[in-house]
Amino acid sequence: MEPAHTHAHTDAPPQVVEKTRSSYARLFDTGKNTKLACKIGEMFTHFQSQTIKQGNHLEDYINDFINEKTSSEAFKEKRGYFTSKSSLAEIFEGKNVINKCFIPIKFFDEHDIPCSNKTGTEIDYVIVHDDKSVTLVEMKAGKDFDTKKSAGEVKSLENIRTIMNKNGIEVRDILFVSYEALTIDAINIKNLPPTIKKATFDMFLKCMVTDSEAEEGRPYIEKQFQNAALENLEQFKTMLVNLMV
Repeated sequence: MEPAHTHAHTDAPPQVVEKTRSSYARLFDTGKNTKLACKIGEMFTHFQSQTIKQGNHLEDYINDFINEKTSSEAFKEKRGYFTSKSSLAEIFEGKNVINKCFIPIKFFDEHDIPCSNKTGTEIDYVIVHDDKSVTLVEMKAGKDFDTKKSAGEVKSLENIRTIMNKNGIEVRDILFVSYEALTIDAINIKNLPPTIKKATFDMFLKCMVTDSEAEEGRPYIEKQFQNAALENLEQFKTMLVNLMV
């Protein structure tokens, strides 16, 4: 029998887990009010996150409007649905409007067309017209498109146009759409090639529903944002009360 081994046991000092402070908290931390500064930071961080999420909320509201208030239908599925299809025609067959339309990498590889993502590219919206042509849409809640990000999106959409053409699908337009902008001139995006157009939200709606239906689009979606604003105001009031505790 081997002799038993004894091990010296030393209690390790307990690890102190420090709650990560946001950059907002640092704005208000004097060194004597760290708890208060963190609460303020959490409040600003929360509403900054809500601001970023407005783009996703906008698309949900658009889908609800199309499905509830128009004769068209908005289709949305997980990426697995798109990767399971053997052709682009199969993806578009029977659809009016596709949200989060994913073009798998295999369709890029078939024609040796580069893709910035290893699995494929997602398009905010694809509108399928009666003549089977399509319009590709990049959607933004605000008026300002990030220059560096937009350059990549432009290249991706142009590559997808090439893929579509090689598969016998006409791309009628590629649109960069702003919900907030009421005129084309209010949309801020630099170095947009002439093959891609800027469009207001009303112009986007008229690409896929009747003019009379499109007129109801903005009021419907504004109402959804206003309902969300009521919830945000209540959260804001609660957070302000907590600051005083």
